[in-house]
Amino acid sequence: MVGVEALLTRPWIDWPPDSAAYRALDRIAAHHDTVLNRVHECLEFPAAVAIVAAGLAAAVVPALALPTHEQASVELLNAPRVGARRIDMVHRRGRHEPSPAAELVARAISAQTDR
Repeated sequence: MVGVEALLTRPWIDWPPDSAAYRALDRIAAHHDTVLNRVHECLEFPAAVAIVAAGLAAAVVPALALPTHEQASVELLNAPRVGARRIDMVHRRGRHEPSPAAELVARAISAQTDR
């Protein structure tokens, strides 16, 4: 399996500046103290996967955007900590809120995100 380090000099797919994938590329570049060669720009993940499958670039794509069928020409690389997600919990305001059940759910979610 290839690591991110092996892909740093390859062409990369860029994303719109206000996107999470764009910010993830910025974090990769900063972490490795390099400038990524962002030669393509995509607006949709299926297009990015097709460009990667053609061997033209590397891309940051969330797991939920990956095709469900196995593509032999695309190697997946798990890159933890390239992205971040904010999860807010909303509950009814009252003198007995949050309920014990809401507190339990909040602790369970926090335990998963602290990994």
